[in-house]
Amino acid sequence: MSDHPQVPTFPFPQPAPAVPSAEFARYRSSTPVLRVSLADGQVAWLVTRHEDIRAVLTSPNFELHAPEKAGDTRAEFMLFDDGARHTRLRRLVAAAFSTHRAEKWRPRVRELVAGILADMTADRASADLMADFALPVPLTVLCDVIGLPVPDRDRMARWAAIPMDPATGDERARAAIQDVEEHIGELVARHRGDGVGLLGQLAEVSTEDGGRLSDDELHSMVVWVLLAGYLTTASTIGGGMLALLRRPERLEQAHRAPEALEPLVEEILRYKLTGAEISSQRRALVDVEVGEVLVRRGEIVIPPLVAANRDPERFCDPDRFDPDRDGNPHLTFGAGLHHCLGASLARVVLQEAIGALVRTLPNVRLAVPVDEISWNPPGTEIDLRALPVAW
Repeated sequence: MSDHPQVPTFPFPQPAPAVPSAEFARYRSSTPVLRVSLADGQVAWLVTRHEDIRAVLTSPNFELHAPEKAGDTRAEFMLFDDGARHTRLRRLVAAAFSTHRAEKWRPRVRELVAGILADMTADRASADLMADFALPVPLTVLCDVIGLPVPDRDRMARWAAIPMDPATGDERARAAIQDVEEHIGELVARHRGDGVGLLGQLAEVSTEDGGRLSDDELHSMVVWVLLAGYLTTASTIGGGMLALLRRPERLEQAHRAPEALEPLVEEILRYKLTGAEISSQRRALVDVEVGEVLVRRGEIVIPPLVAANRDPERFCDPDRFDPDRDGNPHLTFGAGLHHCLGASLARVVLQEAIGALVRTLPNVRLAVPVDEISWNPPGTEIDLRALPVAW
């Protein structure tokens, strides 16, 4: 129950795993910008239309609001800050995460994916697609791209998972992040000047005054890449494959028409509900209109990406999984200052991972009934606990 009797509580309950709440559609048609009560007792404005959500994300009249964080870490300013150092660092490293650079990584990504898939399919005809493929792929790719040694990868997997687990206490999350930062500090010192991997390349980035990125800034970038890119990409691989496995005709189409892989991945990105429905919060810096509502300076606004991605004003029949849809202006990677810096690399990884699966295993199928699939609790960064498949 909400502490405010006339105000609905947010996040809304999900009717089933990976299914957005119907409340988004209900309020979108009646009260597209509404007051909601949050778990911490705050009252905020919830935005439900694509147009308004994009406006909030891109407007200079809002700042990112992150009231609850794991602790003061070097990674936080890339994830949560709107200040000058965020803008400075983002500008400096943008080229390292460009579409052009991501395409240069594609052959290596394809090679790594092929190796993981070969291990998964060797001498057996079934697997857990999450544990054996969806999780190893982004971790292996990210560690390789960054330039982290192979022995560090299992360690990185444990670190990256801890802060994203809602059952994990703040102290454990803080300790995990500090641990990874200390270890990465050693790697930063080792890679300065060698140009190896993303870490080595970033160490050579020149600042406007001819200086270099500081050790703290390099730490921030590496931890940010791991935290922002690992579990979200793994969850999208798993959720995307589940969407295809539940629609054999779409799986067959993906196998027969590899040229349609890009729109397929874009539809997976739109359709897949990643993690909690609650979006990052924004705080109004001035009095500003959102939709037809006046938001006062200092008030909190929530622009959920899942609501934008299911808006019928932007997507025909938005609750239908349709890789053939004409245009797909989804907001899965956000927009504005905090648009996902790694979006191009994420797309390459998703295209190569899903493409390899449908090419190599055209007869892949669910190994259990849909209602027996195991899910993590709502709000977990990875919703699928396991995805048993056979071929």
